[in-house]
Amino acid sequence: MKNLKKVLNVFFVALLTFSLVACKFSRETISGKGGENNANDTYTDEKGEVKAKTVLSIGNYDGDLGHQWLQDVADEYVKLHPDVKIEINNDKDNYNDSVLIAKNMNYDIYFLNGITYANYVNQDKLLDITEVVNSVPEGDTETILERMNPTLREYYKWTKNGSEQYYAVPFFDAVFGTIYDVDLFEEEGFYYDETGELMCDSGSTTKSAGPNGVAGDYDDGLPATYTEWTKLLNTMKKSSITPYTWTGMYYYYRVRFLASIWADYEGKEQMDVNQSLNGTVTLGDEKVQITRRNGYLLQNQYGKEYALTMAKYIIQNQLYSSDSFYSTNTHTEAQQTFLLSCVHPTQQRIAMILEGGWWENGARAFFNEMAKTYGDKYAYGNRRFAFMPVPKADNGKSASGTTLISSTGNSVVCISKSTAHKELAIDFFKFVNSVKTMRYFTKVTGAIRPYDYDLTEDDRKEMTYFAQNMFDMYHNENTKISYITLFQDDIFISEAAYLGNSNFFFGSNLGGSTEQEPLYAFSQRSDLSVQDYLNGMKAKYSESEWNKQLSKYFD
Repeated sequence: MKNLKKVLNVFFVALLTFSLVACKFSRETISGKGGENNANDTYTDEKGEVKAKTVLSIGNYDGDLGHQWLQDVADEYVKLHPDVKIEINNDKDNYNDSVLIAKNMNYDIYFLNGITYANYVNQDKLLDITEVVNSVPEGDTETILERMNPTLREYYKWTKNGSEQYYAVPFFDAVFGTIYDVDLFEEEGFYYDETGELMCDSGSTTKSAGPNGVAGDYDDGLPATYTEWTKLLNTMKKSSITPYTWTGMYYYYRVRFLASIWADYEGKEQMDVNQSLNGTVTLGDEKVQITRRNGYLLQNQYGKEYALTMAKYIIQNQLYSSDSFYSTNTHTEAQQTFLLSCVHPTQQRIAMILEGGWWENGARAFFNEMAKTYGDKYAYGNRRFAFMPVPKADNGKSASGTTLISSTGNSVVCISKSTAHKELAIDFFKFVNSVKTMRYFTKVTGAIRPYDYDLTEDDRKEMTYFAQNMFDMYHNENTKISYITLFQDDIFISEAAYLGNSNFFFGSNLGGSTEQEPLYAFSQRSDLSVQDYLNGMKAKYSESEWNKQLSKYFD
């Protein structure tokens, strides 16, 4: 581990040098100083008069998706509108949900990672964009609303004074779960063949249909059942390959991984009831109508037990890297450990990482630092990674198809109510939500806009293997998305401490203490069983506790 940390430190120093010196990237360079046409404050009109440009200001959450795609789009817009200057203000902390809601939204347009939508509408922070959402951007054939993901279309619809209005539209979608090293799987024969045997054992080169049972798509050869999954992991371990790694600093990454298992077992419709407390679920052999009064019964969804079973198996068989629970192990360090494992002289190679769809773009600079030392085959886009859907339960009761979870359904593009350039903001809003711009966003970042749009063959040629895999999986007819951060009942906002994702999903009362994340709990107590943890969840959300906390909201 010390050797690895030395390697990581060397790369981290190199990465800082690369970012601050070699590329000359800085906030000043990116903020409002894009292409040549966007650099000047004045323009010459048709009469030859020099005039001041109208400045459109943008607040951009500068996370793993970065800002280069937006700067490129802004530069393209300014080429078409030479009387406009666009200033992009990149930040993270100031665009945090709780921070931004307390401030004046002084920029014209915002691209945000996640907001509590109802709070912003109720506080009159956002411009009513109903008219533009129902318009057709230039070059398109459908309105922005018509192309929007149906779940999100319904969520962002706001009924006011008897009419349906919109104050924001979804920004991006990034599903969460297991990312695997395609090159490693091919080298080692870790795919399953058409007879249900691992290729490393059978010698076959014909892949199975995978978890979704459809041959010829994104999950061919991957473990289709729990039994196939355990066999794969044990084969990896025997081959001196570490199956998993993850960040130790951010436990919610592990919660999301377990939620992805739970969701795929239940299917979108039954998983979504956990966000609405309104719908029918199957508990055992019985169909139950869930309401606010009996939401505690959702702890009995078998998908949770299935997720706990997989978590226990990973921990008790030590199928994870030794630094996975270090509180100082950030998500970027976990990414670097994963990427470096293929060249590290003493550390075992790592097959999979628990991550979101944004991870590859976020690690772009580190890929290229590796290439400087180890060659171009390690550069961004030259290594192949893909998403591993959840294997189906051996009991045969997992939902059909593939259900994925997204934690970014509340990421938005919105216009500030206080904008001084309403018409300009609306015009740029339409431009950035056009099919052409969405294609460019996906091509550059590898992430998805949750709208209907296709990629061209030229687009795909410029995308990484991982980005193409994500797009194909997301747009597959057998794929459904459950949005685990879309609270469709205000009770989740008013009672966030009790019903927040990490608590309500896997919070458990165990011997006087409360655990929020099962993988860690299993790692600390070898005697802790799946049933023990499950009983603790049901105790935390028992009927009596539920009534004590929430009865004031019952009709």
